[in-house]
Amino acid sequence: MQEQVQTKFKVLSIIFPGFNTLDLNGPLDVFTKSGTTEHFEVDIAADHEANAHGPATKKEDDEWHLIGEKSKVPCDITISTEGVRVQTTLDLNDDLVKNASKKYDVLHIAGGGSWGVATQVGKKHSRFMRLIQTFAETAPPEGKRRILLSICTGAMFPATMGVFDKCFCTTHWGIYEKVAEVLYKTRDPGGTFDPKKPIGTGAMFSVPQVIKARFVDAGKNDNGVQIMSSGGISCGIDAALHVVRSLVGTDESIEVAKVLDYLWHQTEGVIFGDLDADAEEGKKKEKKAVRDDGTGTDELLGTRVI
Repeated sequence: MQEQVQTKFKVLSIIFPGFNTLDLNGPLDVFTKSGTTEHFEVDIAADHEANAHGPATKKEDDEWHLIGEKSKVPCDITISTEGVRVQTTLDLNDDLVKNASKKYDVLHIAGGGSWGVATQVGKKHSRFMRLIQTFAETAPPEGKRRILLSICTGAMFPATMGVFDKCFCTTHWGIYEKVAEVLYKTRDPGGTFDPKKPIGTGAMFSVPQVIKARFVDAGKNDNGVQIMSSGGISCGIDAALHVVRSLVGTDESIEVAKVLDYLWHQTEGVIFGDLDADAEEGKKKEKKAVRDDGTGTDELLGTRVI
């Protein structure tokens, strides 16, 4: 009996006070346009208690509210760095931290402004940060895929939690060095970071590298979770289109880009591992790092050794 190919995928998008609106909406639009929502279902989650930040808060009817000068903001509303208010569909609570890896195929992590990102990074034991780590450390069921995707400055979160350990990544160009330093210190807390130190090779691979690219697909980690990251803001659309290509197929991602009237920068992403979707390729390929040049010929960048 032929194994049934998975065609429906669940995405969990997680945000926080001070997230970037396009970091959420760009990939969200890609996923919800794929097959006219035939292939992807999306939930948006934030820690409702963390949403209740500000000069004063109070609890009404078992819900936290932010008290503004003229009105109160319900706890299921998360305010972006641009001031846009987004109503989440889920509370990022302990139950979601524990079960997200069982319920969702893709974890989409938005970035944000420097204050919002720094606040989350400073709370390594928060539900937001623990969910990222748990998702990356939980192996998917046999025959299923699991993808972790960070957008823009959102790379700081998996970097801080050690998710990018032993793999390549990218982020907003303004914090390349900052992410590289975080990655270095997760491996050598007492060491001195040198941004010019070359990456090791083979068994000596010890300095994770941040790549200048619109998106990076680092392949699967030791737990079988595919790790992806995007460059700044609009690059998240390119990365999300690559997720569609990886899970559903190239034709679908091209069609979505047409619907969005978006010029997909697919040749500006770096891919470590299989270029084609499992849905299209039933056999494994030798894992190599390739940059897709859009012509069907892959430029070999180097064998992935981790």
